[in-house]
Amino acid sequence: MTRRFAYSTLRWITLALLVTAQAGAVDLGEEEGDEPAEDASEAGSEEDLGAAESEGDAPAEPTDEEAAAKDEGGKAAADAEEPAKYLIGARYRILVVPQFLVNAFGVEGGRTVWVHGGGPEFAFAQKDFEIILSPWFAGYSLESTPFKGPSDGANAWEFIESYLSQAFITGDFLWKTHINKELDFNIGVGAGVGIVFGDFYRTDAYWTDGTNPIPPINGDPFNTTPTPANPGLARCAGPNNPTSLGGQCPPGGQYGAAEAWPVYPWLTFQMGLRYSPMRNFIGRLDLGAGSSGFWLGIGADYGI
Repeated sequence: MTRRFAYSTLRWITLALLVTAQAGAVDLGEEEGDEPAEDASEAGSEEDLGAAESEGDAPAEPTDEEAAAKDEGGKAAADAEEPAKYLIGARYRILVVPQFLVNAFGVEGGRTVWVHGGGPEFAFAQKDFEIILSPWFAGYSLESTPFKGPSDGANAWEFIESYLSQAFITGDFLWKTHINKELDFNIGVGAGVGIVFGDFYRTDAYWTDGTNPIPPINGDPFNTTPTPANPGLARCAGPNNPTSLGGQCPPGGQYGAAEAWPVYPWLTFQMGLRYSPMRNFIGRLDLGAGSSGFWLGIGADYGI
């Protein structure tokens, strides 16, 4: 019996080992078969990720609407940054020749002269430089005013009266310094020529105190109501008219219309402000000093 029991036990143990071995072989086969599937799955995932990254890296082509909007935006930005290159407008200038400037050259008498002028202007503008060309007109009228030149005799006074005008053709050459987006500071020079036309009169004068050849102590060239105590100047009617005036109203003097320079230069140093609240409009405020005295000007130009 014991032998039968042992034989039975051994058979059951052997059977258990065989079953266990078969189960292990099945598990091993499943694990080995699963690994290629997992590798293939992982390879597929990596390929999909690479494709997705490639698609993410490649820029998407814009649509026609987006391209048109981009072009319009770029043009608008360029227009906002670039100033108008060609401009047309108008200017007004008031010139002043102060009496002290006249007297600084040894001339006696004279008076402060105010001159008004204006005309169209045409400009070519770059970022930091501008050229302005202008044909403009100015009237140099002067009421009857006593003058005596620095080399004239003590009694060689005369009255000057002007109805002259000038037609200028000038150019302004200006460098710009940007203060802010809308305001610039200009500095530069102007040059040109003026054609003089109109009437100009010179008439010799005499002292109203009589024949004394020496200028009266109390004499005033600008006295329009002379008296014996306070003499003034009067116009000569012609050579030796009136007579016996101590050499005043001499033959060969000036007694009427005279000739003025036919051409007058325009040379000036100038500075000012340039205001541009929008691309196609410019307002100007300028001042300068030069061959025609001091001047102040305003102008407005429109881009074309």
